[in-house]
Amino acid sequence: MFGSITTGASNDLQRVTDLAERMVTTHGMSKVLGSLAYQQGQQALFLSDGAPNLRRMVSEETSQAIDREVKTLWKRLIDKL
Repeated sequence: MFGSITTGASNDLQRVTDLAERMVTTHGMSKVLGSLAYQQGQQALFLSDGAPNLRRMVSEETSQAIDREVKTLWKRLIDKL
């Protein structure tokens, strides 16, 4: 709007990204991936860095498909704002 980029909307962008990720990985809202949940419970792995891995172990191909679906949903959600 003012011709410069700021970080003022970073929380909004993160929230939209998180929502799109949950739509795909938790709620099965993907025509490409189908009605499957790719999200696991929030449990940290033993000897991990403390951050839980919320996605179940999937192939690289499936992981890329999830990322593509999240980006597609993200764009749709942003367009509605």
